[in-house]
Amino acid sequence: MQRTTLRTMAPNNQQNGGSFSQLESLHARYVGTGHAGTTQHEWATNQHRDSIACYLGRPSMLQYFAVAEGISMGRVKLNLLEKMHRPCGEPPKKKSLDEFAK
Repeated sequence: MQRTTLRTMAPNNQQNGGSFSQLESLHARYVGTGHAGTTQHEWATNQHRDSIACYLGRPSMLQYFAVAEGISMGRVKLNLLEKMHRPCGEPPKKKSLDEFAK
C-alpha cells in the first residue's frame, strides 16, 4: 500500500507545465475569461455577448427565434445585434474613495 503525502498529492508548476503562465496566456487570448478585477456586470455582459454571437452564427437558432416571436429572421438578427451593445444595461456607477470612507 502506498502512503499518500502532501508532496505526492499536490502537483507543482514543473509537473503541470507552469499552470500560472498557461492561465495568463488564456486571459490574454480570450477577453471573456475574466481576471481578479472583473466585476459581476462585466462577467454577465461577456456571457450574454458570447451567447448572442453563438445565436447569430447558427441560422437554425435564428429561425427558431423568428418563428417563436413571429418576426422575420432579418429582424431577429437586427434585434440581437442591437442587444450586443449593452446586453445587461448600463454598467453600475463606480464608487469614489470618499463614499467608502463614510
